[in-house]
Amino acid sequence: MLKKRKIISSTEAGYERRFRDIELLGDKEGQMVTNYQEVSEHLVKRIFETMGEVEILEVCCGIGSLTVFLAKTFSKIIALDINPIRVKATSLNLKRQETNNVDLLVADAKDKKVFEDIKNKNNIGVILTDVTWSETGIYEQDHTGDLNKTTPASDKLFRDLNDLGWKNICMRLPKTISYDQLKRLGPVEIEEISINEDLKFVYAYLGKLIKKIGITRKDFKIERN
Repeated sequence: MLKKRKIISSTEAGYERRFRDIELLGDKEGQMVTNYQEVSEHLVKRIFETMGEVEILEVCCGIGSLTVFLAKTFSKIIALDINPIRVKATSLNLKRQETNNVDLLVADAKDKKVFEDIKNKNNIGVILTDVTWSETGIYEQDHTGDLNKTTPASDKLFRDLNDLGWKNICMRLPKTISYDQLKRLGPVEIEEISINEDLKFVYAYLGKLIKKIGITRKDFKIERN
């Protein structure tokens, strides 16, 4: 059973420096795993430049730290998370940004039937995943290096999506992840994301999202008072 968590602001949670000009609501652990605004904007811009206007499926959306930026560029997004508190937070954050083009679902990404139903009702062009990196649930302490030990397991998740004909996938993964495992999924671009030259995590791009097969790097210079 999911423990009930209090929804607080990013300032109250101590993560306001992640965002340049917005503030998000969410539970403390959900705030902890949010992305920097500049990195989310980079991903959105890259997808649009590569794919144009497409329907987006966001798997494990958390409190919506990427969703709110996707909604500013793409006309239709489906975002899901197993945690109803985080789906509620995403809804609140979207309302604060005055966007109404996102369908939110409380759903388990381990269940392939969830994706089968989405595929039957939509024309998804890009899938984004942001699974839990911890092997034990202790955030920021034990990021896994194994695709099979994320939650949900990224290897199975990728294959479930692939089996449905979805090839254009971007996975946000810890910097500890096995690059050999990623390469076994097929042609892949592994983009190493750094903040002020400190490596934070990687994006694994597959299908038409690939710009260059192999390892690429992107560093963000972020200074906030």
